[in-house]
Amino acid sequence: MSGTECHAWSDVRASFKESQRQSIARSALELVMERGSAEVTMSTVAERAGISRQTLYRYFPDLGSVLSASVEGLPDADESLRAWVSESPEPREQLRRAVDALVDASSHGHGSSEELLAVLPPEAREGIHAHRQRTIDLFANILRAVKSAEGSAYDGPPDIDAVLLLGLVSAAAEQSRERTHELINRFIN
Repeated sequence: MSGTECHAWSDVRASFKESQRQSIARSALELVMERGSAEVTMSTVAERAGISRQTLYRYFPDLGSVLSASVEGLPDADESLRAWVSESPEPREQLRRAVDALVDASSHGHGSSEELLAVLPPEAREGIHAHRQRTIDLFANILRAVKSAEGSAYDGPPDIDAVLLLGLVSAAAEQSRERTHELINRFIN
């Protein structure tokens, strides 16, 4: 094998390992969101990821490190949400899109960011706090646009209301989507 072939093989192998690591982290996060943290173990993560426990331990030494890795993808997910929401030029539609996405994410399981915070190692908790702040910032920016839209009756303080809105969305996620939108519409009308 030539030096170039060895380098190419090394790149493929490194890419595969990173892909496998991300898949394992996603599996762990899905399990926490679906079942709650009490039922997430190295065995359940390995089973969900479709690998053996032995393989899982090659990538992560313990459950805390798996859960820490699951938080690493949040900035990309937040940016994807922001980009998707901003595809609509209408602020009320942007708000609907953001609410729908967050309700969908929350309603797929029993877990919450608070529950994930409880099981994360302290050094990884900052990722959840940053995710929450990015979500609040998204809501605040949308509410500013709603407030400045022609004919808008909304006149609240966007920075404060964004925090309240996130709480409302989190609480309403367990209810129906229709009820959630009814509450949101009352909030901004």
